[in-house]
Amino acid sequence: MIEGYIHSRKFVWVNETALVNETDKLMVKAKSLVDAAFVDSANGQSGLTPSGPASQPTPPMLPSPASIAPANSASSTPTGRPSDPPTNSSGGGSSTSLTSSQLPSGPQVNGPAVRVKPTFALNVPPPPIASTINLQISASLAHSLRQLTKEASCANYCMRESQTHLTLRTLALYFPITFARIIHSSLKYSEEAEPDIEDEEGELFWPTSAETGQGLGWVCLVGKAMIKEFGKDFGYLGYEGVVPKPEPSGASAPIRLTQKRS
Repeated sequence: MIEGYIHSRKFVWVNETALVNETDKLMVKAKSLVDAAFVDSANGQSGLTPSGPASQPTPPMLPSPASIAPANSASSTPTGRPSDPPTNSSGGGSSTSLTSSQLPSGPQVNGPAVRVKPTFALNVPPPPIASTINLQISASLAHSLRQLTKEASCANYCMRESQTHLTLRTLALYFPITFARIIHSSLKYSEEAEPDIEDEEGELFWPTSAETGQGLGWVCLVGKAMIKEFGKDFGYLGYEGVVPKPEPSGASAPIRLTQKRS
């Protein structure tokens, strides 16, 4: 868990100090390129409709034999049928009236295709046309991006592994004193500098989310409390049990341990 919080703090720091401003500039440039590519593709396909190329005008139909034959011709084709009902006539002539449902319907001409401008923003997937556009970045920006992805991947692995072993339930079962110091605490997440790391009775705080970049101090305090609680049965003394280094004498010669002979 300590290692996971270290990696989390590193990738949050890299993101806030080196990547936010640079990626915002790249997004502005990429958006202008996507809009320009959309205009070019729309102009190149202006003659297309949703169903294909624009419809050609309908060719004229051939005239009917009845319209070119004389009225008194014996070989003319009759224009009516014996079973047709009589129709109203005006001016002494006869004509056949057709309803709107009987009129021949010509080919439907579709209008121009409506092209929707793609949305290129952070909270939506990029449009397909964005995959055809390339941007140039500096080597330093590429290094920062690689560092961000590496630290995020390491933090993800460490936190996933630590959460399978260290939880509040684990503390309650095996470290009841440390659990009581955490569960009854009145401290805030920003007060990790308040407790004494060698204190065995003071309040503690369960670490905050690692993606905030904070909480490393609380992790160390909780870990130290667990060590002191677990080490009581083995005589663990903490800093009080540290063996000091021997001070060199005279000309800083190395200390040699000699054994007395009897």
